[in-house]
Amino acid sequence: MSKPKLLKKDGTPDRARQKRYDMIVSKLTPLAGRSFPCKALGGVDVHIYDISIEEIAFHASKSAQSTSAALDVVHQLAISEYPHIYARKEGTQRTKFHFQALFVMQGVYNGKRTKITVGAKANGKIIQYCLTSNE
Repeated sequence: MSKPKLLKKDGTPDRARQKRYDMIVSKLTPLAGRSFPCKALGGVDVHIYDISIEEIAFHASKSAQSTSAALDVVHQLAISEYPHIYARKEGTQRTKFHFQALFVMQGVYNGKRTKITVGAKANGKIIQYCLTSNE
């Protein structure tokens, strides 16, 4: 996995965010290649890949609350609700990951809502894309 440079708005390195990023990657890496059931999608298995972990870590490392929620990704998938389906649009992350559709769901972590995003591939696999906490 390539490590992105996480910078503050002023262009200086954001060491706290980098530390959270590294923690998420180290804790979630053992989940790579595994799949877990998603309540919002009727129990369909959601696969977690290395690229999923990188994407989760990049977005969730922005805050401590999102980091905590991301470390609990398996539970978040198990309690997810209210899927919103977005069709493919050209020139977006959906085409970068070759998703046919994105499913954005809600969960709860420490009393705060979380946003769980998974993508559907053409081969029928559902891939974990991102998880953040709405603060």
